[in-house]
Amino acid sequence: MRPTEPRSRAILPILAVAGLLAASGIGWSLLNLGRVPHYGDTVEYLRLSRGRGVDAFRGPLYPALLRIVDGLDGSPRFPRHLAWETPRAMARLPCAAPRILTTLQIFQILVGIGAVAWFVRSFAALDLLAPRLGRRATAASGAALVGALAFDPLVAHFQLSILTDGLCLSASLVACAALARVALADAPRLRTALLLFFAVLVAASLRPEKGWVWLGTALASVVVWRFSGAGTRWGHALAIGATAAAVVGTLLWHRAVHEERGRWDLYTTVLNQRVIHPHLASIRGDLSPETQRLLSPEAAALYDARIHNTWRVVNEITRSDPERRSALTEELAVAALRRHAGRIAADSVSDLAEHAIATPSWYGRLVAWALEGAPVAAYRRHSEMTPRTWAALADHRPGPSLVLGVFAGAIFLAATLLAIVACLRRSRWLREVLQPRWVPVFAFALGNAAVFSFTADLVHIRYALFAHVACLLLAYRGALEWAAARTSPLSRPAGTSGSPRP
Repeated sequence: MRPTEPRSRAILPILAVAGLLAASGIGWSLLNLGRVPHYGDTVEYLRLSRGRGVDAFRGPLYPALLRIVDGLDGSPRFPRHLAWETPRAMARLPCAAPRILTTLQIFQILVGIGAVAWFVRSFAALDLLAPRLGRRATAASGAALVGALAFDPLVAHFQLSILTDGLCLSASLVACAALARVALADAPRLRTALLLFFAVLVAASLRPEKGWVWLGTALASVVVWRFSGAGTRWGHALAIGATAAAVVGTLLWHRAVHEERGRWDLYTTVLNQRVIHPHLASIRGDLSPETQRLLSPEAAALYDARIHNTWRVVNEITRSDPERRSALTEELAVAALRRHAGRIAADSVSDLAEHAIATPSWYGRLVAWALEGAPVAAYRRHSEMTPRTWAALADHRPGPSLVLGVFAGAIFLAATLLAIVACLRRSRWLREVLQPRWVPVFAFALGNAAVFSFTADLVHIRYALFAHVACLLLAYRGALEWAAARTSPLSRPAGTSGSPRP
């Protein structure tokens, strides 16, 4: 007589809750399908799609994709939708998307599902659950993980946005899994290396900084693998070669379509937004008399009030002259470093931690904002991007968005507690996370966090979606491990002992 599959008292409720979360996310996505979240960058990408050039801050792939989508029915549509012309028009409700943009939303969601599924398959170690939960429960666990991650409120929101972030997240998830598989020889190497190449190419062509982050991730991962003896030299070389080739390809494409648009250079931007902001008012007395004359106390206060005001104030003082702007910026930066170097460093490290451990930061900041009474000044007059993101997420469907947001937050908290309990009991999942396979996950999350934390005084979940998905996977998979630890032994026929007979 065959033994029955293992049964757990805890796995069924966990699967039911995970399935409900996935179903709620799918329903919320359907409710919001055809409506574009309100981001000023959306207007800029639509404008860029009407030309052929981009500047150093925008990747060339998304405008090209918008041009392709725009021409699917053979007639240009974007120029006729005058509601997209200005950020002020974007702020009007309702913000219905043209049919072609709805098609793009569906495409981004489907790509996201596929990327999340491969990421889960590569890193969730579901094979560890099968001996304890059985094949059907393990398969259901995998499906629940994919649904809960792909239709998490934040992930679904950015897949519905006409921005680069949703597709860039998908490409990064695929690149991370491909990098581990290539270097550790878990898949046919040449085919997977080609996938790694295209995934990094897509990510870097959507957001230019991702190319350097992925190159750094590949190098850091290979160094760790070399010291730990994981993988082979051929696998390591193939991983670095595919990543480097994708970065070079992106640079060549970007250079071919580069078009100067009057933006500040990166050096000036970083000094203003990471070093000087929000310390200008406090250092005004340390500046030269001429600079103090140009920079009124009101202008300094406006500069410090919101990180996006830095462009406006400096451009007004310097009349947008590049040489005067550079000289002013260097003077302000020297004064800020002399007085606030320790605070700037501490803030940078704090932002690094929040970008790397993105999910607790997101929910913690949301709760703090709610306890303050959810003031709109937090994002309209100041630089708090968590409530700004929530406002965009919940604009079209405030009630369902609030219910889903609270539900997802509560599940993440409960899953985190169960995962901690499982880790304290020295679970197999904890040992799996410490294996070489997870090195690129942590390396990319930290490298990506560093890029944004050391260049701007801003914590923004939009820039840390990869870390958010990784945090969710760690928590949800840890909860499944806790349930698997409570699995009852294999059932045996009555009156028998020892190993079950076939």
